[in-house]
Amino acid sequence: MEEVGDKHVVQFITGNARACVFAGNKLMEKRKHLVWTPCAAHSINLMLEKIGEIKIVKETLEEARLVSRFIYNHSKILFLFREHFKKKEIIRLAITCFVTNYLVVDSIRESEGALKRLFTCEEWLMTASRSPVPV
Repeated sequence: MEEVGDKHVVQFITGNARACVFAGNKLMEKRKHLVWTPCAAHSINLMLEKIGEIKIVKETLEEARLVSRFIYNHSKILFLFREHFKKKEIIRLAITCFVTNYLVVDSIRESEGALKRLFTCEEWLMTASRSPVPV
């Protein structure tokens, strides 16, 4: 604001941390024409986190995480998956952003046919019968 002048600024966006909210309120008190908006991505992430506490959603997200981890933690299975679904990967989980849990569910849904083919193909059946990995 100091560079462009506060008369050229009408809105500013910050993170949702208490310090940012406090600073935003102080700035709006000082300059009445300004509007503060919290970060939309962070707000959406917080909403998805709350939605993820609903029992059925929580169970679905956990099952999706298990499928994703299972595939990515076993190189032979990952190779077989990629053979059966060459166009897309299942999204890997990210620790920092809750929205990735929902993206994992969506990518598994998109990969449903490939996963069915994977878990019924001859290579899978041979791998599963020899593998100490629980199936």
